[in-house]
Amino acid sequence: PDSVFRLMRMLAGRDVFRQLQDGRFELAPMGEALRADAPGSLRSMVLFIGSPEHWAEWGELLYSVQTGRPSPEKLYGKSYFDHLDEAPEQAAIFNDAMTTMAAMANETVIPAYDFSGFKLIADVGGGHGRLISAILRSAPTARGVLFDLPSGGSGAGPVLEAAGVANRCAVEG
Repeated sequence: PDSVFRLMRMLAGRDVFRQLQDGRFELAPMGEALRADAPGSLRSMVLFIGSPEHWAEWGELLYSVQTGRPSPEKLYGKSYFDHLDEAPEQAAIFNDAMTTMAAMANETVIPAYDFSGFKLIADVGGGHGRLISAILRSAPTARGVLFDLPSGGSGAGPVLEAAGVANRCAVEG
């Protein structure tokens, strides 16, 4: 309990929590961004960056610098994406984090570029389809292709449906 209390106080000092007069804590605005149901939530990105697998990969940075090879090859004996095919929990964390990144990119990419002149737009490595969905909404006559590994593209259906572009976007692996 003492260690958790010190951690909570440190996080309160970073505006993740607020410590109340009675000693309890509540979420501060920065902490709200870690809720799964918060608009613009960064929860999945934090789970990815903080995952033991991600830390282990960075722990092999020296190997990568010395050999020029990616650390997952040393850790797993295969590429990172081949590893994800065999690690569904880590694949889900990775794919959710990439969906979060795509949502942040949408805020800058979509207003900055006119996609309306294209008939077919491909998003390679598009994961759950957040970016291609936004692009297709901005270019209503275009069709799209979301190309990713099966573990990435498998979560795209609901995203494409919610955006109203599923009938104009093929998902390929």
